[in-house]
Amino acid sequence: MESKETMKMTKDDLIEDLDIFPFTRLIWHSEKSRRIWEPKFKNAAPLHHKSEYEMVRQGYRKCATLHFASKSFDSLIEKILEDGLIWLPIQRTKSYGGFAHKHYPTTADDPDSSVYGVLSSSVEDANLFRKASGYFQNREACDHSIIGELLGFPDCDYVFFNDVWMDGFFDPMWQHAIVADSAEMTGERTLKVEESIYNVQLLRYTGHRFNSHFPHSLSCKKSQEVGKKWEEVGNYLNPSAVEDLKDILRLPIKWTCLHGIAQVETPHFTLLTNSMPTKERWTILFEALD
Repeated sequence: MESKETMKMTKDDLIEDLDIFPFTRLIWHSEKSRRIWEPKFKNAAPLHHKSEYEMVRQGYRKCATLHFASKSFDSLIEKILEDGLIWLPIQRTKSYGGFAHKHYPTTADDPDSSVYGVLSSSVEDANLFRKASGYFQNREACDHSIIGELLGFPDCDYVFFNDVWMDGFFDPMWQHAIVADSAEMTGERTLKVEESIYNVQLLRYTGHRFNSHFPHSLSCKKSQEVGKKWEEVGNYLNPSAVEDLKDILRLPIKWTCLHGIAQVETPHFTLLTNSMPTKERWTILFEALD
């Protein structure tokens, strides 16, 4: 059996030019599971998006990203102005279902599109974010360290993002699990971890997570503290949603990835979504510590 020190995912493990358009499919394992867990799932799902806005409004982050769809423009821009915040556009992107790991650029006359932009309480910070995103020059010339700092990510984590995501691993579940303190190889490309619910990203595809960033390791203490701040803000917005989210993240989770599809399985439901285009199956078995 491979050791965790040698079981690294490399570019040779990926299928070239395979890009699955964003989608998610949720499958309930039984009617009993649906009856008990679907209300929790639905109650917790919007919490992360709402908390991201609130983290900026309450001053815990300098910036956040926010998509504007035409149907929500009137109400959202009014709320932003009433809260003393600003929003600046960065890029128009195709609309999609599920979770997107990147933007899909389109033109202004595309009716099935939204505008990706930055939310902030400061014009200076918003423009700094746009500049770091390549808005004023080549879109490829992004400074992810500045972006990560403005989004409130610990420095160890935006360095990880630069090293891993920029190398083509746009859904680096394996990369941050393999270096966790509790990581243990239990089979070929199969890893077991016992870590904090504040760091787990295995259900991020449906919005079920605390942190908005990838910790460099599932054991990252700085990220756990940031996650607890998200929990605090979440309790301000909807305490019952926080408790439902914690119940969901405490479930045993099995994440597998093969040929661009991730299958995320709990005792009550399975989620199918787009992920890394791996040639072989990679598996993470997650157990919650808190």
